[in-house]
Parts: sequence; structure tokens; C-alpha cells
Amino acid sequence: MAEGLSFTAKGIVAIVIVVILIVFYGRAPGIVQAATETVDRNLEAVGINIIDIPKILSLTPRVEPDGSVTVTWKLNRDGQKIEDQYFKAVFSYKKYPDDPINDVCTVKHIDKSTPDPKSVPKPDWTCSVDNGKSTAILKREGCTGPDCLDKLAGLYKIDVSFEKKEGYTTRKDEMETDPPFAFYTEKYVELLDRPLLGCYDGWGNCNVAWCKKLLVNYNLAGGAQGGLPTYLGLRKNLVVDVSNDFKVKPRSAQCGDVKSVGPLNYFNVDSCTKEEIDELNKMVARIRLLETANSAEYNLKSEDDYKNYLNQLDFWKKTAVKYTMSCTKSLGRVITTDPKGAEGELAKFGWQRAGDFKREAEVRSELDRVLKEKVKPAIVNLRAEALEGYKISLGWSLAKTPDGLVLGEERVKKGSYKISHFRTRWAGAITTENQKTERPKSPYSMKGEGSGGIIVTSFATDAGELTGKHEFEVKILDGGSNELAIAKASTGMFDDSYIETYKGGIDGCVTKGLGKDPKGLHECNVYGQKREELKALATPAGDKQKERVKEAQSKSSVKPSCKYEIVNEAGDLFIPHYAFNGCEPEELDRIWKNYLISLGSADDYDCILPLRSDAKNVCIIKRQVVNTLTAKGWKELRVKKGWENDV
Repeated sequence: MAEGLSFTAKGIVAIVIVVILIVFYGRAPGIVQAATETVDRNLEAVGINIIDIPKILSLTPRVEPDGSVTVTWKLNRDGQKIEDQYFKAVFSYKKYPDDPINDVCTVKHIDKSTPDPKSVPKPDWTCSVDNGKSTAILKREGCTGPDCLDKLAGLYKIDVSFEKKEGYTTRKDEMETDPPFAFYTEKYVELLDRPLLGCYDGWGNCNVAWCKKLLVNYNLAGGAQGGLPTYLGLRKNLVVDVSNDFKVKPRSAQCGDVKSVGPLNYFNVDSCTKEEIDELNKMVARIRLLETANSAEYNLKSEDDYKNYLNQLDFWKKTAVKYTMSCTKSLGRVITTDPKGAEGELAKFGWQRAGDFKREAEVRSELDRVLKEKVKPAIVNLRAEALEGYKISLGWSLAKTPDGLVLGEERVKKGSYKISHFRTRWAGAITTENQKTERPKSPYSMKGEGSGGIIVTSFATDAGELTGKHEFEVKILDGGSNELAIAKASTGMFDDSYIETYKGGIDGCVTKGLGKDPKGLHECNVYGQKREELKALATPAGDKQKERVKEAQSKSSVKPSCKYEIVNEAGDLFIPHYAFNGCEPEELDRIWKNYLISLGSADDYDCILPLRSDAKNVCIIKRQVVNTLTAKGWKELRVKKGWENDV
């Protein structure tokens, strides 16, 4: 019959039997305890919970910004108070993945009579519980905030349990973080000085400190132990430069000293602490940038080369940052000889990042400083502009990387500008009559830094009513006389007098079919055309014109050197002519004007229609000069305008 009883019925029968045992054997504690536990189990089996304890559904470990590790639990019902039962949270810790794990702190409630949690910490650790938030908290002694994160970094196993006793019965529910909770900070991984299990890369097997000892004397861009082969001298000097800056602070004996091996310099790192090697590796970032940037300067042959150089600087900077960070971060290249990067290996074990990671930003900032202090500046877009009133202004820019960083900015601020001003009277080629001369007050000197710490990028001067071509050479000098950068620009200005006296021709400016040679090409030489039109046959046939020209000469106030004399020049067909020699352009212009007046053609001088044929030839040349100079961007200061459109 018993075999036919239901599960519930069997439980009730067991309870009855236990009650009888308690009545008859009440004086036997062992029997009573066993009987009580049997009752509990059977009651629980039928859904009756005599001892009420919570059920742990989940544990959530976290690292907090205030520098603590917490674990929060979720129970099978809300409002459960831990004061009603025995509670315990045990924190176990190890700093590195291959260390043994040890309990470091336990926090617990004993019973209702002890409302405050009791902590059993190991030295340097404290733990507590916030019942209202269902959270246990672990801290390190003697630190607050982010500093604590570095001390707390490592792997944790956290065990939370609830336990309750009623009479002879104990009920318990327990949960452990699985997998263990682990995190690392930037300082933890940057100073990691032991290999990681499973990492095999030939760079200390993710031993970051060892990896950096190798890295500071290695060029990931150019190969093993060295620099770019063509420019070994660059790296050699850069190593000395970094060593000098590194040794400004007290260091371990010989740490960071320069040692020479063949054509190269190396850093002595044998005695460096992991903190020192970490700092040296950051400083070596400048070598990784400059040995590429400076070597590229040797190949700058054109403006396009330089623009490409500026664009590539940003890429080289990013590459230098990646190489500097390569012991902690993978380069992401399919190259088996690269460091694997400790962060990636820790992530494989489930380790998380915690706190601020500023190293990349620090390296970028250091490279920005290097670009401002170590790289030469460059002047770009130098512009010279002639203005009204015979004034000239200069403006320029300094080369910038794509992200707006001014190359050599600090060198410019500490240095000076040297601005040289040259004038060539005519726009044509340099000749004995058309020399380039430096202006009396040139060169001008200006500080590189203006008010408010702003770099100077402009200059103005007065041309002194001197028309013509004005050329400028702008140099940036360091604190001494060493040249850092140079650029050149030119402009020009012309007025009515300049056009009337223009002499010497202009590249690309010619006029076809004038005067005695209707099929030939005539250069843009106003002086030459006027001289040609004033020529007269040195024979009776030319006496009338010859006398009129001489009369004009007599009224024109010229020097004795300005002579109307017999010549036999190309194009004269071996027939002697009278022509002017030794005359200044202004003298010949006065003679030409008086000659036209003597003919009753004063308006021909200003090219007002209708024109005599000889005057028209001169006006055509004048028109060509005006148009050519305007096309070159010269400033027009003429008063008499518009006639050139009618000629």
C-alpha cells in the first residue's frame, strides 16, 4: 500500500514518524537534529520552506571611478535584508595572471545581534558592505581615486554566500564570479615586467618593460638595429639629442647613455628601471618621426614635393605613435616579427580596461612639440602686392600639417625675419642698363613673435615712388644667423611715366609689323620705338625731319651725352642715319613729345585718335607693355587710361 502513496503523502508520513521520534527520543540531540533536517528537506520537497534564505541569481563585479572594486548581487526577490541571516563576501586577488590567488578581505554579518558588518582584511586592504545597494566593496588602504585603480589592477575571484541557522538546521546559498573578474590600468600594462602565458613574440613574450628595452634601439620602419640606411647620420645625431634631454633628470647609472657601435649610436639600457625605460621609449618617439621627416627633406625638389611632404607628416606622426605604443598595442600588421602587444593578450584572458588611458595622447602631444621645436619652419604662399601710393605689402603663411600644426612654430618665435628688398627698373632681362639693386634700408629685421605671442606674417614698405619690378627675399633666422627658411616673391607697379620711358623689352611681349619692317617682330621697347621713329636719313632727303628733331632736342633740356649723331645700324640698309645715342629714357621721351608738338600733333603723344603713322607705332608698343604688365599682376598707377583700347 505504501508503494501506492503519492510523493506528498510520503512526505506527510515521514513528518509523522519524525514527530513520534522527537516525542520518544527527545533526550537524544543527534537524533533530534537528524530528524529536524529530514523534516526540512521533506517540507522543502513539497514546497514548504521552513528556513527562509534568499537565492542568489547573479553577481556583477565592477571597478569604480573612486578607486574600488565592488560586487553587486541580485536575489530571487526584492527587499531581502542581509541582517536577517549570516552573510559573507570573500575577495581573492592576484596581480598577474600566473600568480597564485589569495584571499585578501572578507566581510560578513554573523546574526541580528551584529548589525554592523565585520571585516577580516589582510594588510593594505579594506572591505565593507552597503546593504541598501546589495553591494560589497573592496578598497586599498592609503590611496584615493584613480591612484587606487593602479594598486587594485589584477584578477579577482569574489564569493558571496547567504546562510541561516534555525535550531539544528543550516541552509546556505552561494555564488562565485565565473569567470573571475580582471582588469588592468594604463600604468599596469605600460610597466608590465613579466611575460604573459601564451604570448610568444620575440619581444619578451609580452613583457612590456623588456620589449621597450629592445624597441628604443630598433627601427620598425627601417629594419633591425638602426635607421634608414641612406641617412644614418640623422639617427646618430637624434640619439644624442634624446639622450641629452633624457639625462636632464637624475637617472640610474649609465641609463640612457649613448654608446657607439660602428656607424650607429645606441642607448645604454642595461641599468634602466622599468619606469626609466618607459619614459625613454616615449622620448624616442621623436626619432621615429624625425628620421623619416628629416630624411625626406633631402628629396624636396619642387613645390609639389613639399606639399606632399606636409601631407605625409601627419601619416609619419601617426606611424611614430603606433611604433611607440607597439609593446602594449598590436601594430595590426601581418608580420610575425612585430610585438604582439600586451593589451591584446590580456583581452584574450577576459581582462578589461579601467581608468583613463592617456599614453597615446601624450605621445602625440610630444610629437606635436617636436614638430614645433625641432623641425625647420617653412614659408609658404609668400605674396607681394603693390598698393596705391607706391606702397608694397608682403604677406605669407607658415607651413602647417593637415591638422593645423605650424612646423617650427617655437623656432620662429625665438628667431627673427630678415627681409631684403631689391628693385629692377624694367621688367625685362638683367643687363648692364637694367641692374637689380638693393634698396637703401634693406635688409629689414623683425622679431618672429609679435604682440600676444602671435607669429608675424606680414610686412609693409614704401617704394619711394619708384616704379618697376620689386623683389623680396624673406628669411627666417634662428636666435643667431643660421637660416631656417627662405622664400621669394616679386611684384611691380607702373604709372604713365613708366610706360612712356619703358626700355628693355619683356619676355613674351612682341608686336608684329611696325614701321620699316612690317613683317618683323618688334619687342616691347617703347624707348627703342621712339628712337626708331626719330631716326632721319643722314642725306639731303632726310634734312627736313633731321632739323625738326634737332629743334625738338634743343627744347628738351638734355645732357651733353644725349647726342643726335650719324649711325649705320642693322635695318638701315647700309645708309647712314641720324639717331640718338647716350640719352636717358626720360630725355628721349621729352624729345619725342616736343617733336610731336612741332608737328602740331600734341594729342598723338597721349595716343588720342586719329594718329600719325609714327605715333601709332609707338602707341602700339605702349599698349603691349600695359597689357603685358597688367597680365603679370603689376599695380597700375596711371592717370591716363583707356587709350590702349582704341589703338
